[in-house]
Amino acid sequence: MPDIPSLCALSTAHCVALCALLIPANLVSTAFTLGLSLMRYPTEQVHRAAVLSLLCALAMILHVLSWIVLGVVMAPTYILLVLAGICLGLNVWAVSYPANLQRRLAWIGGWGKLSATVR
Repeated sequence: MPDIPSLCALSTAHCVALCALLIPANLVSTAFTLGLSLMRYPTEQVHRAAVLSLLCALAMILHVLSWIVLGVVMAPTYILLVLAGICLGLNVWAVSYPANLQRRLAWIGGWGKLSATVR
């Protein structure tokens, strides 16, 4: 079982490296999940991509929570927490309601029925 103080120390010692890895990983993996969902790939592939992205988002949340436990609360703390929360929410949405997400993404992208009627 991992030792919580050791993990917090690891998080503080390697913050720049963790953020340099986790921020792009969150953005790319969430975009990949949304792209697979938009292109109507099989749900198994969307679920695999979403699980990978969920792991990245949870790692970011744990990293940020370690900083909050240590008392380091600044703007980047909240920004990274919101980023991880948005990525987490989008991936849960992709797994839970894939048809709804596909419709919303198509509407946002202008590929929905509303854009066809507007001239």
